[in-house]
Amino acid sequence: MRVAIFQTNLKVGGIQRSLSALTSLLCGCEDIEADIFINDGSDRFFCPCTNDRVRVYYTRNLPYISRLVPFSLAYLLWKGRVKKDLEAAKGGPLLQYDAAMDFDSYQNACAIGALSVDAKKRICWVHNDVERKLKNEWKYRLLRFFFKGKYGRYDTMAMVSTGVRDPFYRVNKNAPKRNVIINNAVDTRAIRESLKDESSSADKFLTRGEDCIEIVSLGRLCVQKGYFKMLDLISDVAEKRSREQIHFTVIGDGPLRESLNREVRSRGLDGYITFTGNLKNPFPLMAGCDAFLTCSEYEGQPLSIMEASALNLPVIMPKHLEENAGGIKGSEDMTAAVLSVKKREDRGSVRDLDGYNSEIIKSFRELIL
Repeated sequence: MRVAIFQTNLKVGGIQRSLSALTSLLCGCEDIEADIFINDGSDRFFCPCTNDRVRVYYTRNLPYISRLVPFSLAYLLWKGRVKKDLEAAKGGPLLQYDAAMDFDSYQNACAIGALSVDAKKRICWVHNDVERKLKNEWKYRLLRFFFKGKYGRYDTMAMVSTGVRDPFYRVNKNAPKRNVIINNAVDTRAIRESLKDESSSADKFLTRGEDCIEIVSLGRLCVQKGYFKMLDLISDVAEKRSREQIHFTVIGDGPLRESLNREVRSRGLDGYITFTGNLKNPFPLMAGCDAFLTCSEYEGQPLSIMEASALNLPVIMPKHLEENAGGIKGSEDMTAAVLSVKKREDRGSVRDLDGYNSEIIKSFRELIL
């Protein structure tokens, strides 16, 4: 079976991390041959696993204006260039594929690629609760205005969780009704290997003594992730625990970093929380903590939660994330949940998720057959 996968970039982000994990699984499948085309190869944060059957190709980025053109027109304007770029990247004519996948689902460039190659099926991924994104993110509203016409050209929609399906169809009436659920893969092999990294910065951030409860969070510093609500929670916790007793570490970066730092200072929370910025390898730091915390407003299927669970970290999250979190339970009282965290003794252990990942590959095969 041959599949072509199109993604905008491999920079920092959950979609990029989920593609990297999926690529790792595909490398273990002798019956699947995958060409992965990355529209923008600059500033690669993730380096997917490759072998002689799974290959990654980098093409030229389309002009930014291509995002702000209605899809039907963008397809006419750039189809020829995209196809030439794909052939140039691959070094010859393209194969006939059993399936072509728009993994990004947000950018015209990936859709043009998935719809221009010779393929028996056209598939588009849905990674998030697009109804909530439309309500809360003006940039997504703008981009969707231009790319929404592409959905009618696909054969199947691939949803990362059951919770994203109904919201998607409520706002995308022209999308194909056929859909499948394929959860985000969790690359436990890479997580285990990452814990051996002696150059990781875990020790730099875990310096508050063996009696201090360490709570970690991972995610882009943006509105969706609910970090101002997290500061409310930390303020409540600070009334009952000292800086020597509990500490919060946030792995990630984004547009809210400066405003979050100002808010931390204005609330007198210095010493309670550390922002690390983006880390190439967050897992040793996560493994050294006692619990994982997220206050996200909405998620498709939160990969960071699944990765925390793979590290045997207790997960503290709001109840509204339960539907998309693979059976992990949320908390009605987040402050109480944080205050109940105990020191963890199984640090450095990684759960076996072979069964979970096997189901993902099984669904993937069925999708492209």
